[in-house]
Amino acid sequence: MIPELELLRISVGTPPDPTRRPRKRPSVGYFVRGPIPLAWLSAAGRLPGRSLHVGVLIWFLSGLHRGARTVKLTAQWRGSMGLERHAASRALERLQRAGLVEVDRKPGRSPRVTLLAGGHSGTEGNPTKEGSDDDR
Repeated sequence: MIPELELLRISVGTPPDPTRRPRKRPSVGYFVRGPIPLAWLSAAGRLPGRSLHVGVLIWFLSGLHRGARTVKLTAQWRGSMGLERHAASRALERLQRAGLVEVDRKPGRSPRVTLLAGGHSGTEGNPTKEGSDDDR
């Protein structure tokens, strides 16, 4: 072989190691980041209307903002979940009365919602404990 041609050869690099596993691809799309206390979800699920829907949206927004306990419930996110403004407002009132969230409302602004550690009421809603409401 001609030595000058060796100088012109392009190096492709090292071949991939067959024993090394390829990297996982990042997940596609949005997801609800946990953990979400089951007692909180159970308490929200027992409330009427869209309370659970709004509650899950609040937990989603909390995860989106790296676990922030206070989030803004904007019209864009509310609309993406198919929630009407008045239904979401009623649901927020119910969640607040149940002690699951605290809501700061100002005219013309999106409500600021703070997640509370409510929904913990002993054995209620826990099917593994005796005296549960689920035994009825």
